[in-house]
Amino acid sequence: MIGMPDSPPHSILWSLSILAVVVHLASSATGGYGIFRDELYYIACANHPDIGYVDHPPLSIWLLAAWKFLFGDSLFSIRFLPAVCSGATAYIAGVLAIGFGGGRYAAFLACLTSIFAPILLAFFGIFSMNAFDLPLWGCAFVVLRRIAETREAKWWYRLGLIIGLGALNKISMIWLGAGIYTQRVSVTGVPQWTLNGAPVFGFRSNRGKLLLDTSSRMR
Repeated sequence: MIGMPDSPPHSILWSLSILAVVVHLASSATGGYGIFRDELYYIACANHPDIGYVDHPPLSIWLLAAWKFLFGDSLFSIRFLPAVCSGATAYIAGVLAIGFGGGRYAAFLACLTSIFAPILLAFFGIFSMNAFDLPLWGCAFVVLRRIAETREAKWWYRLGLIIGLGALNKISMIWLGAGIYTQRVSVTGVPQWTLNGAPVFGFRSNRGKLLLDTSSRMR
């Protein structure tokens, strides 16, 4: 796993990640206020899988369609994936804390705040593309830290894959790619389609649908 720590805080990360999942599953099991209106829209989209939609990319809908086919569309079922994303985000927050020099307490605090921050409780409390967006951004930052640390080209490929998946989930992920590319241009003074020998993944629009472009035209 990218950036998985071998130090003692590793057990803390797993424990708090499981806690995050349990918190959201327990909330879903009680029913709460029932299904949220946006979730009805996502279920409707999942009933008609496509390569793009008017107001959002397709990745989260593909996942919901597959999950719904296997486990149904009960409240508990459709909120299971956001609960797992909550655990993943908590784990990644701890990994980042350790990667930037934090110890056991820093990892614990980072995980805990990612679990109980009110806005994140809301994001992971319902099914939406936001639930998948956060762990993807977190993975991107883990990889960026590895790039700064190792300067190895293989990490650029992994970053490109994460940004590509992120853009298929929510278009705002493109801002991260644009920011990284702008930083490279500001440092080198010239545009580049390759970084340390690794191709940069780009995005193009085709009839309103966002597509990943890795063609030779970008080299």
